[in-house]
Amino acid sequence: MAHETIPMKLLRETISQGRFALNVDASRMESILEKSLAGMVEHGWIDPEHSDEILKVLLARERESPTAIGHALAIPHAYIQGIDRPLVYFVRLARPVNLGAPDGIPTRFLFLLLGPPEAAVGHLDTLAGIARLMSDDTFRYDAMEARNKAELLQSLGQFAIRTAPEHPRQADPGEGLRFTGRFMGGFLKDLGRRGACYASDFRDGLNGKCLGATLFMLFACLAPAVTFGGVMAVQTQGAIGVVEMLVATAFCGVAYALFAGQPLIILGGTGPLLIITAILYRLCGDLDIPFLPMYGWVGLWSAAMLIVLAFTDASCLMRYFTRFTDEIFSALISLIFIYEAIHSLICIFQDLDVKKHHDTALLSLLLALGTYYIAMNLSRMRRSHLLRPKIREFLADFGPSIAIGAMTCMALWLHEVD
Repeated sequence: MAHETIPMKLLRETISQGRFALNVDASRMESILEKSLAGMVEHGWIDPEHSDEILKVLLARERESPTAIGHALAIPHAYIQGIDRPLVYFVRLARPVNLGAPDGIPTRFLFLLLGPPEAAVGHLDTLAGIARLMSDDTFRYDAMEARNKAELLQSLGQFAIRTAPEHPRQADPGEGLRFTGRFMGGFLKDLGRRGACYASDFRDGLNGKCLGATLFMLFACLAPAVTFGGVMAVQTQGAIGVVEMLVATAFCGVAYALFAGQPLIILGGTGPLLIITAILYRLCGDLDIPFLPMYGWVGLWSAAMLIVLAFTDASCLMRYFTRFTDEIFSALISLIFIYEAIHSLICIFQDLDVKKHHDTALLSLLLALGTYYIAMNLSRMRRSHLLRPKIREFLADFGPSIAIGAMTCMALWLHEVD
C-alpha cells in the first residue's frame, strides 16, 4: 500500500513474519515479558544469551514508569547492544491485566519494541504509529476477535483504508456485511460462523469478570423495566404495566441470549418505545379499537418485517452507517434516563407543606445521591493505589451493584420512612 507510513509498514511486517502471540495467559508484566521473550528466542528472532539482559532492562524501565499508556495498550521497549535490527512483537493477553494505565483501563494488548541503541531515534515515530492504531475502536475490536495471521493482516488493511486521506469512506466491508445475492445467503453464513463459537460463548462467560458485568446488566435492565413499566401503566391506563414489562424483558432477554448470539440490541423498554406505545394507545382510543390485540398485531408485523430483512441480506446496509448513528441514539436514551430520575425526585419534593412528607423526600434524595457517589468512586478504584490489584478490580467491576445493594439495604433498614 503506497500510502502506508513507515510505522505501519513495520507493523505489517511484524504480523506477516509471525512475530505475535495470541491469548497469552499471564497476570503480571514480568510473566508477560518472560513468555514474549521465550517466544522470540524459540523462533530465532533474538539470541538466547541476550534474553536475560533484555528482560532486566524491560523490568527496570517498568519500575521507573509503567509503559501502559491507555486504550488497553502497553508498549515495553529496550534498545541495547546485541540486537542487530529493530524488532516489534505483538501480544494479545487471554485476560486483561491492570498494569497502571493512566485511563484506568486494564491492558489487553502489548507491543514489545526491541532494537540496537541507534534505533531509538525512530522510537517516537513507531510509538506514535502504534498509539494511533490502537486508539481506533474498530481495530481494537478486530484485533480482539482475530484468530490468525490472515485476520490480523486484514484488520491492519482495513485500518489503513479507513484512515487513508484520499479514500476516507472506502473501507472494505466485513464478511458479515457483504451482499450475497441469495435468499437467506447471509443468514446461513451467519449461522455457520456463529455455530463454531456457540459452545465457547457459554464457557467464556464462566469467570469473575463476566459475573460483575452480569450483575451490572441485571440492574441496568431491571431499572428501566420498572421505570418505563410504571410510566407505561399511566399512559395506557393500566393495560401494560410493570409486571408485563418485566415478563417481556426477561423472556426476550433469555431468548435473545440463547439464539441471537451477538449483544448488538437494546433489550427492554426505552424512551422511543414508550412514546410509540402511548401514541398507539391514543390512536386505538380515537378509532375505538381494542388496544392489546392491536399492540399484538403491531408486534407480529414488526417481527415479520425484521425476518424478511434478515433473509434478504438487508443487514449489509449497516456498513454505510457511522458511529454517530449509534451514539446519538445512546445519548437520547441516556438523557431520557437522567430526566426520569431527576423528574421522579422533583415529584417527591412537590407539595411538601401539604403532604407533610419531608422525611420521605430527604431519604429519597440521600439514597439517589448515595447510589451515584458510591458507584462513581468505586469505578475509579482501578486508578487507586489502595488495596491489592485484585481487590481494586473487584470493587471497580461490581461498583454499580454494590452501590444499588447498599442503598437498598439502607432503605429497608429505615423502613419507618415511607
